[in-house]
Amino acid sequence: PDYPPDRIATILNRAECRLVLSEPGSTRNLDRAFPSEPGSTGNADRALPPPRSPLVVLDAPSVAEGGGDGSDLGIPVPADALAYIFFTSGSTGEPKGAMVEHAGMLNHLLAKTEDLRIGAGSVVAQTASQCFDISVWQLLASTLVGGRTVLVEQEAVLDVHRILELVAQEQVTVLQVVPSYLDVLVTALERTPRPLPALRYLSVTGEALRPDLVRRWFRVQPGSRLVNAYGLTETSDDTNHDVMHRAPEDGRVTLGRPVRNVRVYVVDDGLTPVP
Repeated sequence: PDYPPDRIATILNRAECRLVLSEPGSTRNLDRAFPSEPGSTGNADRALPPPRSPLVVLDAPSVAEGGGDGSDLGIPVPADALAYIFFTSGSTGEPKGAMVEHAGMLNHLLAKTEDLRIGAGSVVAQTASQCFDISVWQLLASTLVGGRTVLVEQEAVLDVHRILELVAQEQVTVLQVVPSYLDVLVTALERTPRPLPALRYLSVTGEALRPDLVRRWFRVQPGSRLVNAYGLTETSDDTNHDVMHRAPEDGRVTLGRPVRNVRVYVVDDGLTPVP
């Protein structure tokens, strides 16, 4: 909902959305993306028509209270059926939709449960914006195995002391951040040490992970494993995990091994495999 109206309109058109769900208080930019005058584009991409998707505003608390009976809906979901589309800017700055099928999504979810040992007693913090692919596993992985997901408000994510307090109070066992935010976390723990005994895995993704940051992390949190994760939105998120128990002795932080059912090839500019 915080995206600029132009970007919202472009994404809705390119994805050919048939329905848009929102909630009260989150429709300001959506309303601006939907022009009120016929024939007005209302967005930066003048080649696109105005969004034709119906806007449905839901009262989220009422929906949550209504719930469901938990029964199987009886809707077949083939492995090659589309699971989601995330729009990435890529190298051009223009939103491009990456389409991921259920097989890829499920494989990545299971890879996370295996490599991060997510199980019935696990608590995963959902810190990422739902505009990014990492939000999928953060939200769903623990629910596959009887664990729990803690939804973290953006205000808490932006306050390092609040996020550390939440991790401690909710007994979060798995947390994911980008390296620049890890630097902020480590600095806060260096200044004000505090135990985080429940935190078993801290996953880092999205940027290159510096060796000095790895060493600093294990000094302040030696009981937690650090996972350097790497992947692309187009490949169902992370394809590689390097699970570290301590700082590497040679000072090199690698991308680790491919996750389950994934092969990684190193090629040159002509896509020829290199030695």
